[in-house]
Amino acid sequence: MNLKNLVRSVIKENDDIRSNLKKMMNQIGIYHASRSVGGLDNFADILHLDFDNSNSNFFLVKNFIEFSTRYPAIKSVLDEENIQILDVKIETSPSGNKRINILFETDNAAANIESWLVNFYQRELQDFFPLKIRKSYEPAFSIKKGDILLNATKLKYDNLGNIINEENNKNFAIDRLKKMIDSIGIFKTAKAVGGIENLKKYYTNDSDLLRLFNSLKGSLNVIYHSRKEFIEFPMKFEIIGEHKNRFDSNTWPLINLIYDDSNFNEDEKKQFEMFLYNAIADLNIGNVAINPIAKKMFKDQSNYLSADFVNGKYWVDLDHEIEYDDNDIKNLYLKYKQNNKLNESRRLTETKEDPTQKILNFLLRRYKVEERNLGFEEKPIIFWTIFFDVNGETYVISKFDNKREQIRKIVDMLTIHNIIEPIDPYERQLDPYTQKVIRAVKSFLTQVFI
Repeated sequence: MNLKNLVRSVIKENDDIRSNLKKMMNQIGIYHASRSVGGLDNFADILHLDFDNSNSNFFLVKNFIEFSTRYPAIKSVLDEENIQILDVKIETSPSGNKRINILFETDNAAANIESWLVNFYQRELQDFFPLKIRKSYEPAFSIKKGDILLNATKLKYDNLGNIINEENNKNFAIDRLKKMIDSIGIFKTAKAVGGIENLKKYYTNDSDLLRLFNSLKGSLNVIYHSRKEFIEFPMKFEIIGEHKNRFDSNTWPLINLIYDDSNFNEDEKKQFEMFLYNAIADLNIGNVAINPIAKKMFKDQSNYLSADFVNGKYWVDLDHEIEYDDNDIKNLYLKYKQNNKLNESRRLTETKEDPTQKILNFLLRRYKVEERNLGFEEKPIIFWTIFFDVNGETYVISKFDNKREQIRKIVDMLTIHNIIEPIDPYERQLDPYTQKVIRAVKSFLTQVFI
């Protein structure tokens, strides 16, 4: 056999292998087909699969789910929950994103059975594919290009056995979401449809809900301070959820900070993000303006909030491990204020920061009050106790402590956890910084023991 015929023979043989492998995948599923050639890597090499191609990835994931009931490990779990997979569809979600929807039926009455099934397949798929599998109801800004969105729908039937397709009934969906907002609040409802922006798409003509959505917008200043400089960067924000403390006694807004960085070059963008990372970590945020309508949604009324996202990016990802100094921040400020004129930023020269907001933010986020009657019903003796949970440590302050002792305990806690600089609250002549610390602690105690 000459070389030309040998090459033709090899090509034909490879084409036959690819053809047979595709047939095998369509007959027994990608899981078993890939095992026949030594794993998914070999399978992808033979078929020249590109896992960066989102369109083909959707079909591969769909194939895995369709044949998954033949895999003993998955079948046993589904049987235990009495779940039958009826169909797997590639479709467009109400929010406009491409997703895979698993249609199933079950007599399992658990309210979270749909989310349970999504979580189950998310784990199985991520163990098998080198892909990012996400729940279709995750916040829109956390979903990136190439992510595979996963949804599950439990089919319901009327008395005649016909499928009630609630999802395609827009009016039904709108009414159901309104009831959810009234029942569990706007943020849990938004989470169910993939975020606030997705929820807004259902209510383009509802004036009451549009007013509610607009109330989630606010403004604040992010603060840079050193021994010489005090600079405030004004920013807009949108409330996208809520946080609560460990004791579930306090809730406050979870926000996404919004600003325009188009005047920065790439190095300056990273430098500014590094500054924001440090400012958020140190709670250097002030002049918070929250709409009164939005404020009523939370237990905390002190303007405390958590800036977990910045321009849609998780704040921890802003840490670029780079350094900056006063001059860097001043240069950034000059460029920043050209495109971010929300309000007039301040730049002052101070030797000490004003710790009031930082102290109140720290205390109001972590306290819980317990009230006990140590007397009788007709003659009560009310005993109040404040508990603070700080990094796994618990601090206790009681109503029976005198005011001086209450202040001392809180100041010690603040000092231990580097919220304030060390001070002596018992000095006769208090310097301005110490006066502000004591005043902030007294303000907190007045709010709590009012």
